[in-house]
Amino acid sequence: VALWRLGTEDPTVWHTFARGQVPNAGSAKALEVVEPSGEVVYKGDGEVLKAADRVSTGKRTLEYDAEHNLITDQEMPQLPRSLTITRWGHSSEKLIALTFDDGPSRTFTPEILKVLREKDAKATFFVLGANAALEPDILRAVYNGGHDIGNHTFT
Repeated sequence: VALWRLGTEDPTVWHTFARGQVPNAGSAKALEVVEPSGEVVYKGDGEVLKAADRVSTGKRTLEYDAEHNLITDQEMPQLPRSLTITRWGHSSEKLIALTFDDGPSRTFTPEILKVLREKDAKATFFVLGANAALEPDILRAVYNGGHDIGNHTFT
């Protein structure tokens, strides 16, 4: 038996090839379900992550020769799938994110909006639900200014 890159092998092989154990009909049957490796596969670049594929088991069909105690053939009609994480949002440009928390505030938010307008800059405002309920006009001004709004909490 040979394994390529120890640790990346199909983990179910150890049901059959454990120390001092030889293949038999029971251990061959255990090989029919192929568990995912547990490895996480990353695709793309960036700081934003999305789980792209769900983990799933694979299936293997075996032919076992009981007379010679050998697995004589195998096929894998369904491969196991590891968790795939897609990364996105990467930019080679130098960027900065302006964020403001816990508003909107009648005292500060209009002044912030004024400076952002003068500098032709956009920002994200993470608002508290209670403050947003008290200051809907200011929240509307944030939205109308083309800024992003995120929910911080409702306290």
